[in-house]
Amino acid sequence: MRKVNLFCRADLPELVCAVPEDQPLPAFITTPAWGFVGRIAESKVHALSAHRPTTEPSTKLNGFYLFQLINLSDLRRHIELAGHRYARHG
Repeated sequence: MRKVNLFCRADLPELVCAVPEDQPLPAFITTPAWGFVGRIAESKVHALSAHRPTTEPSTKLNGFYLFQLINLSDLRRHIELAGHRYARHG
């Protein structure tokens, strides 16, 4: 199962960039304006995004998927759940 690294804007935490772990980080992510917030299964990104049909094509074309959360607590919940699963399964 492929995992995705998630990054949020420091000044706008509902703006999220999902980067598959086998892709290089986009240049804008390496600036101080963005911070790593966690890692989840790629399939879970669809649950966070309001525009599910665009996730896969955007990732294939750009190497990342940029989206805005409707509910910031959804991101926290998915990361917490993923953290428990990764800790159990290593």
